[in-house]
Amino acid sequence: MLVSISLLASVTLASALATSIRGNRGRKNGNPSPNKKIKKEVPGRKKTKAKVPPTICVITFHESFQFEAYIFEKHAGEDGYTHGFRQFIDGNTEFQCDELEQANFTHYFYRRIPNSNDENMRRESGFWHVIMIRYPPEQESTPETRQVGLEALSNFFKNPRFSRYPPDEIVLIDSATPDDPPALDRYFLDRDIKTLMEEDIDVENLNENFYTNFPEFALKCWAGQHYSDWARSIGFPQPTPNADLNNQN
Repeated sequence: MLVSISLLASVTLASALATSIRGNRGRKNGNPSPNKKIKKEVPGRKKTKAKVPPTICVITFHESFQFEAYIFEKHAGEDGYTHGFRQFIDGNTEFQCDELEQANFTHYFYRRIPNSNDENMRRESGFWHVIMIRYPPEQESTPETRQVGLEALSNFFKNPRFSRYPPDEIVLIDSATPDDPPALDRYFLDRDIKTLMEEDIDVENLNENFYTNFPEFALKCWAGQHYSDWARSIGFPQPTPNADLNNQN
């Protein structure tokens, strides 16, 4: 009887010891088992910056000029894709657009580095910046006419028929400042200033006395000190020796 009790006690002790070993297998000082998978914190994806839509802005000049000027930009320093518009102005029938015709877009020019000595503004890609010209049928520029021009261009550039890269959205900006309009030489090259002046100014006034007779208006044509030969022929003064230095400041 004593042997049986002793044997039973030995079996019970061995069973308890085995259970204890199984329960503590892989544990040390209460640390988690190395065999247990621990969920690692997965870093979230980097948030990409929201894509800024391109813009079309409209600018006006002295009240004597009837035209409106439009600039299409992906961002500062880079134009939007204006190939279709240039084809439209150049008369390519594949790019004819009734809305632009009715809005009376007539020209495109290449932009000037502001007040420079007739230097083209180049885009980051190396191409020249384009500025688009419209003469409102109403023969004056108003907030309403400018909105018509902005919407006509927006519809044109978003149409895959006219653009290889049509944006889904274009922000329209009326940048006209009628009370303080910029001078033409902030945006236009000399030859194009001549074209615009001859379009809107009575030819009888475009003589050697123009600068003397209309000094305030003249400075809204060329505000800098770099004048073309034609500008000097209508009275603009010879540049001063420090003209280049002044235009760098």
